[in-house]
Amino acid sequence: MGFPDAHFDVVYASQTMEHWGECWGSHRNPPPTPQAGLAEIARVLRLRGIFFVDVPILSHGTDIFRTGNVEGIMGLFGGSVWENVTSGSWGMDCKPLIRNPRHNGEYVLAIRAARKSASVV
Repeated sequence: MGFPDAHFDVVYASQTMEHWGECWGSHRNPPPTPQAGLAEIARVLRLRGIFFVDVPILSHGTDIFRTGNVEGIMGLFGGSVWENVTSGSWGMDCKPLIRNPRHNGEYVLAIRAARKSASVV
């Protein structure tokens, strides 16, 4: 991203993270990955800045999201960069609406993470 280091207090990404690393980006050098995307977001966040991200689960994107590997997704936020990482979900129960049969079981994982107050990206 063309922003200076520590430029934002908050970054919000809605249903994009699951695409970081898909084959269409393989021509880039280095190719995009969830880890590279998180490193870039950490770079542009101020210390203690907040990152909010919503990702669809069991829907589309790279394998970790398509297979519903929530533990693996949350593991991406380990290490020395992120703290106070929490998650919740929405869309599992759509009542009183009727769920589209093509989307049976899909839901959205909402993650909140803070850029550690003293860390190196």
